[in-house]
Amino acid sequence: MNKPEKLPHIPKDLFDREIQIDDFVAYASNSLYIGKVIKITPKMIRVKQLSKWGSEKLVYSQDCIKVREEEITMYLLKSKRT
Repeated sequence: MNKPEKLPHIPKDLFDREIQIDDFVAYASNSLYIGKVIKITPKMIRVKQLSKWGSEKLVYSQDCIKVREEEITMYLLKSKRT
């Protein structure tokens, strides 16, 4: 007997929008950060922070908010930290 096909895990943000690899998200970790999704695990997403150091962090997708690319561009233009 064939096993039912397992559907891939599609993470969703706080507002129930789908998150995919290469999307930008805002997440909290002692402060508010902007990062790029680099990997999706079964329970969490791996995010690389947009900064000089580019540290990586595992966060739950429901603890993030997907950010549009236009907003990221404005953030980078205004930011003095990157």
